[in-house]
Amino acid sequence: MDFETLSKLNAEYAKESQLFWDEFIDLWKKWMKKSPRLAVVNALHFPLNLIMNMIDNGLPQAVPEVPDMMERFLTPMILLKDVWGKIPGKVFIEKYKALYESQWEKLGITPEMKKNFKEWYEKDEARRKSNNAK
Repeated sequence: MDFETLSKLNAEYAKESQLFWDEFIDLWKKWMKKSPRLAVVNALHFPLNLIMNMIDNGLPQAVPEVPDMMERFLTPMILLKDVWGKIPGKVFIEKYKALYESQWEKLGITPEMKKNFKEWYEKDEARRKSNNAK
């Protein structure tokens, strides 16, 4: 898929994801009023259940590296589990981000590859923001 087609598709998915997120936040607020703990458990189970349901619908063939992706997302969380709830959320997020990003060197991602991705992402982000402003 060429870059322009990928960018258009990404914009479409970003718009639909925002709509989904807006609906989820309303549901989240409703759940939190009833039971904060159960709201968190349900919110965490939702993407896991989604992935489990997609496995029988072509996920392994479409994206064979999903287990690797999940490992990259979860490894920083596991490494930080001892400070969970003991440090401010913003500090936790900064530590998570640093651990997450440090994984890329291990995967052979070069500084040039990072730079190219950053340029693409910033350009696409600016385009999405201008589309959302309309």
